[in-house]
Amino acid sequence: MPLINTSVSTDEVTYQNTFYNNILDESFDLKIDRNTDGYIPGTLFEHKQNITSYGRSKALSQALIYLVRFNRDGIPVPKNIMLVSQDEEKVYLYNTNDYIDIINDILRFSTIPGSIGITGFKEIKKPKEITYKLGNASKCHDLLKILNETPQFVKVNITEHNVYGWANYFYSKSSNPKKIQFFKELRKPESVLANYINPWKGTEKDFHLIMDLLNDPQQQKKLGAFYTPPEYAKKAVELVRKAIKNITEKGNDYIILDRCAGTGALECELTEEELSHTIVSTYELKEWHALKDRLGGLVRYIIPPIPAKAKTYPNYDSKTGFLSGANALDKSFIDNPEIKKYINNSKCNIILFENPPYADDSGDTTRTGKSRETSKNTYVAKEMNSKFKSDFPGLVQSKDIANLFIWSGFEYYLKKPNDAYILFSPIKYFKTGHLVNKKFIDGFAFNRQYFHATKSMTSCIYWQNISDNVNLLFLKAYDIENNKLKFIKDIEIKKVYSTVNEKLFDKRIFDDKENGIYCSRNGIEGQKTKSTATKPFYNENIVGYLHLIGFAFDSKNLTLTRNTLNLRKNGFYLREDNFVEKLPLFCAKAFPQDEWYETDVYSTTGDGGDTYTSDKNFLKQCLLYTCLSFKNKCRSLYGTDNRFYRNELCFYNDETKAKIKLNELINQGNYLTREENELLEDYNKIIKEIKDKEEFNKNYTYGLFQINEEINLKIEIGKDKNGNPKIGPKYGDLNNLLSAFKKKVKTYYKNNLIEPLFKYELIK
Repeated sequence: MPLINTSVSTDEVTYQNTFYNNILDESFDLKIDRNTDGYIPGTLFEHKQNITSYGRSKALSQALIYLVRFNRDGIPVPKNIMLVSQDEEKVYLYNTNDYIDIINDILRFSTIPGSIGITGFKEIKKPKEITYKLGNASKCHDLLKILNETPQFVKVNITEHNVYGWANYFYSKSSNPKKIQFFKELRKPESVLANYINPWKGTEKDFHLIMDLLNDPQQQKKLGAFYTPPEYAKKAVELVRKAIKNITEKGNDYIILDRCAGTGALECELTEEELSHTIVSTYELKEWHALKDRLGGLVRYIIPPIPAKAKTYPNYDSKTGFLSGANALDKSFIDNPEIKKYINNSKCNIILFENPPYADDSGDTTRTGKSRETSKNTYVAKEMNSKFKSDFPGLVQSKDIANLFIWSGFEYYLKKPNDAYILFSPIKYFKTGHLVNKKFIDGFAFNRQYFHATKSMTSCIYWQNISDNVNLLFLKAYDIENNKLKFIKDIEIKKVYSTVNEKLFDKRIFDDKENGIYCSRNGIEGQKTKSTATKPFYNENIVGYLHLIGFAFDSKNLTLTRNTLNLRKNGFYLREDNFVEKLPLFCAKAFPQDEWYETDVYSTTGDGGDTYTSDKNFLKQCLLYTCLSFKNKCRSLYGTDNRFYRNELCFYNDETKAKIKLNELINQGNYLTREENELLEDYNKIIKEIKDKEEFNKNYTYGLFQINEEINLKIEIGKDKNGNPKIGPKYGDLNNLLSAFKKKVKTYYKNNLIEPLFKYELIK
């Protein structure tokens, strides 16, 4: 029990905080959200200044509405309801089981505003009355005795109106989060849901309209499905409230608009007052079904509207599940009179609050994996392509669905200076796309891992509708740990303007022969492919081919091979007279992005031009890293053109072009550090180790990638307990040397290259 504080305020909210600080400690896992006054496992609290004067039945009915929503959203429904009467210093204790019929009637009760309560409701049984005295430990004993009991919950029935919520709960808590296991648990609750639900007696046909929503996380990830974690949604609501305050201080009304609400994850963190100002829409029937159950009676309007006739649905395409009139990219949606009347009202501001689909639509797929063949031909896409003029060539306009939402948001909905866009999206729309030039108010960086995506950064930013050509943003990065937000650090976002392709590729023309070889991504000779736009040139001055694409860092955008890569033309030849000056481009693309808040945050750029080339020590560092990196896939090989291609980008002997250039740099005063000498000594140990191996070719000069691929082989080294072959390294000592060396090279990169790469804006 915490220390008892004698300070008591008559203000209801302040008293509420004082009550919790005196009665509960951290072990109770108190949550104050979802419009409740607070709850812990097994107990919901509802505070009133005076329960007797307010009315016990009315207060109880409000608490029951919140518990109906718990049931709907898959939150264990506590057995105890405690109405806290502050003036009386008395708690009225109810058993939720006495009101289980209400708890299970989601369709009727979940969307009644809690502030109103259930009309005509009367308590069934009189509550147990518990007195307490803040500031007196002995007089809090009876209350604490109940709170310290093992938490108990009521068991609810599973229906189409709560199965989505309980599926999410199951997947978040299960050690085997699979859809088949979830349905087994529904029919026979004996693990995750054992204390919370009654056995389900229905068939899967009961859920045919929302079956896609019940997929396990791995399947949802495969389909591109996403959702906003409540921890991040709650944080984003802080930005919404900043925007509301900015509006209401001017005396205006406001509308919160979400054109891609999905199942309403963002809106679940809004208060009932804020929901009464909210318009939501979704394009898919299964999501609309869940959205209607969660918010239909609380929001100002839902698109498409709920039909007047019960158990009927808006018009939809039976093949795709897409709803008529709900595609935010169509002109009919933009002209929707229910939205237009607020846009045209001079005393009403619009707050867009959205997490748009961030799928690239060039492949005609959305986040749900369904075909949307017309999205890049929609009204918004055509208008954006014709109206949006950018001096920046990096923007892919209508291919990215998120870009369509963002552009159309400012174009059609935000008309007044105090209008706002609270926007979840990967930051590329600002950083490389230059799509928004508005006033930055505040923002956060979140980990996309919790959105059924890979670990990377997505931003949540409050843009005010005032023109401002901002080039630099600071975002607070938050991860999630034990279902709570954890602040990581402040991160910096800078706009970028030019790719290395534009500024730093070697575009000189040589008298090259067109009868060389192609290399595949792994460095061996490959064949011409359908996507190949390059010619297999040969020239004695060629030492490699560097393939780079755009701003991103991932492996598809970086390949260094001995000769022409058999892919589309996004690379250039490294020549013996300038390869040292070009290797920093390879090093920039090799940026490791070890942390989620580095991924999709930084870009490789040509913004700094070639100023880096005057830093000879930096060139030496990049030469060392490239020639010792496993990412360098240059090999020595015999080509089908009857030529021998020696790997020149390694330090195998003093005759390779890389070793000659390294010696030149050293002779110019760019001496090797102790760390660099140790790396070269370790490399030479590896070379010594391979020379007696049967796979060794004395005619080759070896880099680390070729050694690992062609000599450090994996073979069967025995059987496991089930009789299956066990695979291990053929040469254990060599394998250990390579593993240790790879770590040292990575450390060298972090210690020496990252700072100058940012300094010279090769990374930004």
